[in-house]
Amino acid sequence: AQYAQANNLDLKFTSGTYVISRQISFQNLQNLDVYAENATVKAASNYKRSAPLEGMLDFNRAKNVKLYGFTIDGNEPA
Repeated sequence: AQYAQANNLDLKFTSGTYVISRQISFQNLQNLDVYAENATVKAASNYKRSAPLEGMLDFNRAKNVKLYGFTIDGNEPA
């Protein structure tokens, strides 16, 4: 994500299911478009939250970041 931002590029996730076991955190992103073409972020069966209300994706100190086309599935682990 930082490479895309530094080079004035969009960040793109290709089609597929991204199974994660912990939160993905993005820091200090600015003026970035994030695209997903038929992409799903899904909680793994061993997904661990560090806090009760923690989200699967965290955009900390983001400014003008836009997300397009994501499906997020945290209800039933993969």
